Amino acid sequence: MTQLQVLALGGNMLTGSIPPEIGQLSQLSKLYLGSNQFSGDIPPELGQLSQLWSLEIYNNQLTGSIPTELQQLTRLQTLALGDNLLSGLLPPELAQLKALHRLSLGRNQLTGSIPAQWGQLSSLDYVSL
Repeated sequence: MTQLQVLALGGNMLTGSIPPEIGQLSQLSKLYLGSNQFSGDIPPELGQLSQLWSLEIYNNQLTGSIPTELQQLTRLQTLALGDNLLSGLLPPELAQLKALHRLSLGRNQLTGSIPAQWGQLSSLDYVSL
């Protein structure tokens, strides 16, 4: 599946962890795994998806922190990780996502204050915390 550009598996009853091998789909521009029952951590390998403009894995049972490797997704316009069980601080590294328009992290167990670095995200037009 080396030429796959969109992987949309949302709204199913998929369980288990998100396979880290998805990070090898180098042409992927949209990854939609929302509204399933995925658990475990978000694989840091998703940070290798340099063509990705939309990452939507909301409404699952994901745990752990938001991987700092996601800062490498410089084309990302949509990051939707809400409605999970993610914990830890809001990562200041997300300020590297200069193309980001939509950021949804609400309904998790994240803590801390909004990183000052996020003020550099001048393209943001929607934020849900």
